[in-house]
Amino acid sequence: MKKQNNNSEEQIYVGLDIGTTKLAMVAGKQNADGKLEIIGHEVSTSKGVRRGTVINVQKTVDGLKELKTRMLNDFGIDVGVVNLGIAGKYVESLNVEHSMMRKNPRIMITEQEINDFLETVNHMLKQPGKEIIHLIPQEYTINDESGIIDVIGAVGTSLKCKFHAVVADMSAVEMLKNCVTMADMDIANIMLEPIASAKAVLEEQEREGGVVLVDIGGGTTDIAIIKDDIVRHTCVIPFGGEAITEDLKNGLSLLKDEAEICKLNYGNAIPADVNPNDVIAFQAMKNFPTREFSLKAISEIISARLTEILETVNYEINLSQISTPLIAGIVLTGGGSLIKNTTQLASYITGMTARIGSPNHLLSHDTPNTLLSPQYSTVIGLLLNAIENDKYKFSQNNKLNDTKIAAPQEKKEKKRKFDIFGNLSNFFD
Repeated sequence: MKKQNNNSEEQIYVGLDIGTTKLAMVAGKQNADGKLEIIGHEVSTSKGVRRGTVINVQKTVDGLKELKTRMLNDFGIDVGVVNLGIAGKYVESLNVEHSMMRKNPRIMITEQEINDFLETVNHMLKQPGKEIIHLIPQEYTINDESGIIDVIGAVGTSLKCKFHAVVADMSAVEMLKNCVTMADMDIANIMLEPIASAKAVLEEQEREGGVVLVDIGGGTTDIAIIKDDIVRHTCVIPFGGEAITEDLKNGLSLLKDEAEICKLNYGNAIPADVNPNDVIAFQAMKNFPTREFSLKAISEIISARLTEILETVNYEINLSQISTPLIAGIVLTGGGSLIKNTTQLASYITGMTARIGSPNHLLSHDTPNTLLSPQYSTVIGLLLNAIENDKYKFSQNNKLNDTKIAAPQEKKEKKRKFDIFGNLSNFFD
């Protein structure tokens, strides 16, 4: 995708987040200061996705086509290729290891040898109905020397590596891909969403020291545990902020919009922090009487579900079996992290420090305020990964070279490769 301006061409990149509650598309480039400059962005309500899984193809395709059209009308960007995030109950992770005897132990290990080694592991892991999204080396062992991160240039008789693999149900992945292609866009790259979010909100020292990234989205809560700048563990929990909204809706007999307002504007993760005498009034429908609800009751419902989510996070932290402390604690992001006192509840349940993470430090000073919210961490991370990874620049012979950024149109009345070589340098440049 190129931007034409006074006979000069400018390369831009697009991140696409197909979520349970929203569809988000952001186009941008890296400016001279190394910051991410946003060229265009569009967001709309997601109507065809549940818990990260496409359940209605037509509604999802229609939503993506609307985003594509609005991006052209509002910003002059004709989107041809996107960098896509993936997260859903169909995604799982596992740890594996593989070893081999080298043919020429006196010759230094080359990048090509490692690539061939990883390709072999990729083929070994293939299962019917499964697609490998990431294969992330954890550490190598040469002969009997373990804990090696970079083996290029080393010599030895035997080579072994431990991996963290992310796999997904192939039919669900194909459904997601088909929605994008049916909306007249190609896919340059697919990335697990918590890894994208981690790229957007974590500082280098946090990734080195050890950190748990928790992205509380609408349909899922996504986890990435990172230590020594390597993704060590990932998980997708099949419920998130939407479950809290449903709990409020059913528990208090509210309309969904009212429940969402309660959650975002009056919610509190710690009921003890709420005055039991404080109430909020709602008129559910026209001609219906106004009803009052206790803010403490609202908080108790929210806290119950958030506690379940964060206890599952704590279980996954223990499951990861990382032997050394994660000294940077927990970084919460996503829309669900905006509920008042969520960080305090996370600290209470896990015994770790917690903060809210947003991509502010990566973005140029003129970034729209909307995109500074934790809700957009994933799509910003997808965009950033596309820019930094040379593999996804526009030298490829694909639709990107054919699409252009037109001059912005006058607003009218609205009618209304997979990368198996997944070491961390591909994620955190």
